[in-house]
Amino acid sequence: MDRILLTQSSPILNLPYELLADIMLRALAPRVDEWGRITFASPEEVLVLCRICSHWRSVALNTPKLWVTETFPVTRFYEPSLTMTKMFLERSAPLPISISLYCQIPYVLPVLVTAAHRWRSFRIMYDNRDGLDLAASLSGIEGSLEHLEKLQLDYCPDVHAALHVFQSAPRLHDITLDTKQTTSLIIPPMPCAQLTRLSLKCGSPQWCLNIIMHCKNLVSAKVLTTPWLEASEVSDTVETSSLQCMEQLDISVDVRSAGVAHLEPFLRRLRLPALKSLTLTLSVRRSRHPLFNSFGLELISFLARSPRVEYLLLCNCVFPEDMPYILECTPHLTELHFHTSDGAEIDDDFFEMLWYDATDPASLVPKLETLDLLDVGHGFWEESLAQMIRSRWWSDEDLSAMAAPPGVARLKRIRFENYSDSPKKFTEEFKEEMKGYCAQGLQQEGLLFPRWDHYSGQVEES
Repeated sequence: MDRILLTQSSPILNLPYELLADIMLRALAPRVDEWGRITFASPEEVLVLCRICSHWRSVALNTPKLWVTETFPVTRFYEPSLTMTKMFLERSAPLPISISLYCQIPYVLPVLVTAAHRWRSFRIMYDNRDGLDLAASLSGIEGSLEHLEKLQLDYCPDVHAALHVFQSAPRLHDITLDTKQTTSLIIPPMPCAQLTRLSLKCGSPQWCLNIIMHCKNLVSAKVLTTPWLEASEVSDTVETSSLQCMEQLDISVDVRSAGVAHLEPFLRRLRLPALKSLTLTLSVRRSRHPLFNSFGLELISFLARSPRVEYLLLCNCVFPEDMPYILECTPHLTELHFHTSDGAEIDDDFFEMLWYDATDPASLVPKLETLDLLDVGHGFWEESLAQMIRSRWWSDEDLSAMAAPPGVARLKRIRFENYSDSPKKFTEEFKEEMKGYCAQGLQQEGLLFPRWDHYSGQVEES
């Protein structure tokens, strides 16, 4: 009896219903661990709240947000649980939910289909075996997918058949397609006009280009593909597509053998006047002979049509001698990441073009704040690098003493690493100067601190 009275007099039982529900939600909110990874509460933690007492159970059962797991179906002992999935679907209604499943577990699909009108995101991962017929499995969907915003099909054997299911999704704006080699260049059935984000992984570069050109309202596009291998595969049309809203473009080409075209068709046929971020990567397999030439001329022409670029990452696709002309086309650039092509090395000219001269009104990249150089070799004197940094660095005290602010931005971060070659050796005088800048706020990697040298197997300063 005393225990019952004590329980009834517990202060937490006198909390307003809404406040107790809020405490539960906060207790099970996503957490960030010491490595910055986000972890979500497990379904079992939600069930524990229901076992505390009848009052807590009542509050938990009437708080749908508690039952919205990170993704559905709900797993138990690392396997999808049909019972748990049904329970959490029912108790989380009518809130939007996210679906993520493998094609090997089709037995949960009929249950998920009953809540299709609540799907906010849908992801399915196929494997190399014969997977399920997604179109047939989802044929029981009634009405529109009114909440669906994001769709991801991984390793999909037939995107044309799969995408037919998602035609009635008025909010769908983000699609990721990871498909096998396609022999058809026909654009699959998807709401191109309403898409703002698109990610494509496919062995047909022309198919990827056709889709991007057709999605006129894209803000972000990412492509992972292979080269055009035959001249007949490259469209001979000169038609271009102007995507007025595109702000971010990321194209990576996996080069396993010499091709007739790599990045050029993308650069020639896309006009992106609002582009702010551009990433171009050629992932080159080891070869005794060059697999391609620099795409400097095509890139210069492309950037002349995209004058607002602020972020530029170039990996294995242009040579150092192209960089002055490329940077002339990027007056708004704040962040440059450069990985040279075919083992080419930068020389003193590279850093000299970045020197800031107060008497020269036409300094390159006046807004540059981050410079990231990878595998650029040893072919320069450290004084060229030091002078470039000096010209673009000043302390707060220096700035306050100036009659007028400099005509360029102050550097914030510089990184220099040679992963495929031995580290660059810097003198103690250079290191001491860099330490002084770092003490004033400059961030650096690879200029001062020890790193692992995979050639000698020793830790040394670079």
